[in-house]
Amino acid sequence: MSLAMCMSVSSSIRATQSGSPARSTSRPMTAATSGGYFQGRLPLLSRRGRRSAVPRAAICPDNASILVAGESDVALEVTRLLRDQGAWVWHLQQAEDNREHIEGMGAIVVKADAARADQIDAAMAGIDGLQAVVSTLGSIAEPGTSSGGTLGTVNLVRAAAGLSVEKFVLLGAGEAVDHFKIYDGLNYVIIEPRREGPASAQEVAQTLVQALVTDAEDGKVVPSSGAASSA
Repeated sequence: MSLAMCMSVSSSIRATQSGSPARSTSRPMTAATSGGYFQGRLPLLSRRGRRSAVPRAAICPDNASILVAGESDVALEVTRLLRDQGAWVWHLQQAEDNREHIEGMGAIVVKADAARADQIDAAMAGIDGLQAVVSTLGSIAEPGTSSGGTLGTVNLVRAAAGLSVEKFVLLGAGEAVDHFKIYDGLNYVIIEPRREGPASAQEVAQTLVQALVTDAEDGKVVPSSGAASSA
């Protein structure tokens, strides 16, 4: 399903609901508090182990529950695009610098250290009906990636597999495919940053979202025409 098709369907549905209120940007019930880490640890969702093969997955953002991980401009732009398309977005942050901006877009801040497996497990298990993850932690543009990005990716992938999320889109090096191959049934797309030439955060974010909403590149490492390691 293409992004245009998804948005067309969403528009048609809204058009038939005359008089219906606009979708609220208030926060859904979660196990998180707005000011800190998840309190306690919820059980993993019941979808665990439901697939023995990896189906293709085109995620329509409208009303989907999606986790965005990263503190770069690219990650923030992904959140904006997904919110504009009607998704419920949880944005994983270690610092507080972007909280106001993220909440201003109607997204939910999840404060956790990606390098801490216990915090990632608690954070992701606390998202009801999590369908997809989009992460920029594999990119050298991501703050702190040189010291913690790889471990953060490992933790996110492992937790996503445990929850049987439908799709994981990663901005990062192709070598990260080894993290995904460990887990049977986890659908993924890895977008490799371009090595040369400028690319804006908007261009890179659009590439990631396009990989999410289509299934043409599922299970592949894709050299990006838009993503750049300097984004």
